[in-house]
Amino acid sequence: MIDIPAGLIESQYAYAGEPGRAFVAALPGRVAEFADRWELDVDGPPMHGMAALVLPVVRRRDGVRAVAKFQHRDEETEGEPVALRRWGGRGAVRLLDHDEATGTMLLERLDAGRMLSTVPDTREAVLVIGGLLARLTAEPAPPGVRRLSDVAARMLAGAPGALPRIADTERRPPCPGARLAPATTSPRLPPRPGDYPAPMIRPATPADIPVIHAMIRELAEYEKASHEARATRGRLHEALFGAHPAAYAHIAQDDATGEPVGFALWFLNFSTWRGVHGIYLEDLYVRPEARGAGHGKALLTSLARICVERGYERLEWSVLNWNQPSIDFYRSLGARPQDEWSVYRLTDGALSALGSA
Repeated sequence: MIDIPAGLIESQYAYAGEPGRAFVAALPGRVAEFADRWELDVDGPPMHGMAALVLPVVRRRDGVRAVAKFQHRDEETEGEPVALRRWGGRGAVRLLDHDEATGTMLLERLDAGRMLSTVPDTREAVLVIGGLLARLTAEPAPPGVRRLSDVAARMLAGAPGALPRIADTERRPPCPGARLAPATTSPRLPPRPGDYPAPMIRPATPADIPVIHAMIRELAEYEKASHEARATRGRLHEALFGAHPAAYAHIAQDDATGEPVGFALWFLNFSTWRGVHGIYLEDLYVRPEARGAGHGKALLTSLARICVERGYERLEWSVLNWNQPSIDFYRSLGARPQDEWSVYRLTDGALSALGSA
């Protein structure tokens, strides 16, 4: 049984929705299936990026040291084995085996002791990368493989729709057909659909648990309820990054320093009337010194995008009746209070009494 890295689970849950959950759930079985089919023994710790699990393996029949790569089969990945076959090991790893149905690949293993980052002369390292890219891109793309020109054309076509999401409207050029006046600095490009809005928003990682815990305490103090904030770092880690995550979190970072300055903690709810999931935002907090820079709106925007991309139909949260600045902010985004509803809660002694009845 393979342990799926928490970072891979986190990225799949945060960005890929239900398909990502299904991918993670199927991974242990898929690893076992291909270890048997391709006669592989795992001989190192698992590695991962945002979308793939990579296992160092040895093929039993010939002792070849390789890596098995498990990933979604989609538009982004389906051209990968085609390109690797075309390059044939000339500047890229060799493709040793491939399962078209799942996108699983068995790849040549590189020498981990020869890292380009260890080259002392950075200019020499850049020349190596440049030469490699020049050789790879000189190879004509096989038929059916998407081309960079096609991707760029789609991005260009989507630019007018992306422009309204740029925060700095005073510097945004008119579109379509507008020309930028000469400037001493390059203009900021409009974000592509799916990019985070500025400021920087990212999914939380286990390393963020201490700062999330600290900001929860700060929020409780602001809401005059410090005595009710009893969550520990251990509980938060289990809830966000345990074997069965109950909630998720995003971090807002300072643009200049990269330091966390806010967070959103959320989980999925469900509407029986609409028959689909929604997001319930448990906490939204931005540290006082960072307020007014757009971090709160950026956090809400990132959650709204998750809803849109996954087909969720609600983004909900609660706000204290006396917190007028927050109420005004939420109304400015189009959110409206559910005045016909009252929230009821069982906790502590009342919950224990009913649960023991």
